[in-house]
Amino acid sequence: MIKGIIEIRSDISKNIINSITPDEFENKRAKTEFELKNKKIIMKIEAKDVVAFRAMLNTQLKLVNTLEKIKKVIE
Repeated sequence: MIKGIIEIRSDISKNIINSITPDEFENKRAKTEFELKNKKIIMKIEAKDVVAFRAMLNTQLKLVNTLEKIKKVIE
């Protein structure tokens, strides 16, 4: 089992968490949990193998990046 914790700082952390957490990010090989702590997003990923870990990490980071871009467009 491969585990990782990623901390992301953003001025819209709460909005990102609210957008992400309603969806469950879990499949047969990997899962992700999100938490908001001190205005930081804590992303915990567990995967059965490196390929699944990388795929889940890329998916989550792309989602966070997309939400950041949306914020910039709205401003």
